[in-house]
Amino acid sequence: MTNAELEKAVECYRPMLVRLAYGCTGNHSDSEDIVQDAFVKLYLRSRSFPSDEDMKAWLIRVTVNMCKNHVKSWRTGKRSEIPEDIAGGDNFPEKTAVEELLGKLKPIYKAVIYMHYYEGYSAAEIGRMLKISETAVTTRLKRGRDTLRNILEDKQ
Repeated sequence: MTNAELEKAVECYRPMLVRLAYGCTGNHSDSEDIVQDAFVKLYLRSRSFPSDEDMKAWLIRVTVNMCKNHVKSWRTGKRSEIPEDIAGGDNFPEKTAVEELLGKLKPIYKAVIYMHYYEGYSAAEIGRMLKISETAVTTRLKRGRDTLRNILEDKQ
């Protein structure tokens, strides 16, 4: 991959990938790091893609996998806590109510809900990108929506 091809890919896909990673991690810095690592993997990849859509699907898959690994490492305690005086800064805007709700979902539900509702992909397209069946996508969408509904009902 040439530098020009990489720059074009970063320009086209970075905003979408950062939103996807943020939906899974809930952290801006981690999202940026994950997406940067995904583009490094793209640059180091020895094979080219038949089309831009194939490259986009590959980047989405790599980003989702890296988010899963990140969440696993966070849950198993492989990370250190950020001191409160640093974490409490005004560097990032407040989370919206929707982002807070999505933050309570499991990563497998966050990814498909984000891709379906925010990026507008169909269940079949998401299935191809994540290499899961269309049925698995629709099941995850339903379970994610049910979980969100239960969270909202518990708040009332």
